[in-house]
Amino acid sequence: MKNERNKGKFIKSPAFKGGMKALRAFVSENMRYPQDALKEKIEGTVHLRYSIDRTGKTFNIKVVKGIGEHCDEEAKRIIGLFKFEMPKNRAGKLIFHKTLQIHFRLPKEAEVKKVEIVPPVEQVITYSYTSSSEKDTYEYSITVP
Repeated sequence: MKNERNKGKFIKSPAFKGGMKALRAFVSENMRYPQDALKEKIEGTVHLRYSIDRTGKTFNIKVVKGIGEHCDEEAKRIIGLFKFEMPKNRAGKLIFHKTLQIHFRLPKEAEVKKVEIVPPVEQVITYSYTSSSEKDTYEYSITVP
């Protein structure tokens, strides 16, 4: 799939495989909402600026406008995972700069997984052994928590 915006340009910019829709899906799949931000009920948008080297890896990730230390660090971690497809340019080794906004929204109450702690059930297993001469009988009880 060729990027239509790059047709006819001398310098072609890198593109995330699958486009912006795939990039948004990647962010939502890899985002781990920080526990401290959940406790403090912090939500908002983190604005970031980053660079892409000639291999398609991101570096020099900076927060332009943040919402809190934990969310900012999570946004930087996600951008560090990006891998872009690099088109061939005649201009040589180039570094590209991009900006992105990552939105942190608190999950709805229905989406929060609540784990119920069920007390363990004790099981008692009893074995009886009687010898062939029927003189000796043994009984064993095993309690499994």
